[in-house]
Amino acid sequence: MMDETRPGMRERATLGMQRAGDWVAANRSHWLRGLLMLGFFLVLWVLRLVVAVAAIFQLGALLLTGAPNDQVARFGAALAFYTAEIVAYLTCASDRLPFPFGPWPRAESIEPRNPWE
Repeated sequence: MMDETRPGMRERATLGMQRAGDWVAANRSHWLRGLLMLGFFLVLWVLRLVVAVAAIFQLGALLLTGAPNDQVARFGAALAFYTAEIVAYLTCASDRLPFPFGPWPRAESIEPRNPWE
């Protein structure tokens, strides 16, 4: 004899799918953030190469002219801020989306300085 108070197999399956659907819908923003985090992780990986090229160029400028290139120094400072924004987003320390979803960081307040002084 079947217990009428308990849902049947079909009703349980439907209820389970509704709960799963509710869970996915409720966590849609988390899924989107996860996708963005993967993208920014790749951007961070590429930034290593960009920093290496900028550092090699800056070394060449130092050896040839005796002074760092100001434009490369400002670009390096902006890269440092950009990297910090990405790390903050990846670690959920910030919900602010880095470039290209937000503005490119400005490094005008950073004055290039000679570390040997």
